[in-house]
Amino acid sequence: VGVDLKGTTIHMKVVEKNEPEKEKYVSPRNIVAKKKATITRMFVQKGQPMAAIHDHVEKGQLLVSGLIGSEDHQQEVASKAEIYGETWYRSEVTVPLETLFNVYTGKVR
Repeated sequence: VGVDLKGTTIHMKVVEKNEPEKEKYVSPRNIVAKKKATITRMFVQKGQPMAAIHDHVEKGQLLVSGLIGSEDHQQEVASKAEIYGETWYRSEVTVPLETLFNVYTGKVR
């Protein structure tokens, strides 16, 4: 609500407050590695990190635990994190020893 006094007149401005959307309830869960990789960046918002930057992780390895707190008083949360990793792919390509191709010079015959 805003109030402006101009002479003998009062002007009131009423603006509807935008409420942030409530987060949907998500059951407690962990975050695991999707594939074998080396972690390059890690930003954990909720949960306990179980791996660190430059760690080599295997597929299915626990990255962020959904349990936080001390061992006597642990609380379950839905882990939330952004984790980036570097991975490698192996492939085979066969290239013939001799090839023919056209080279265009721009000259007209």
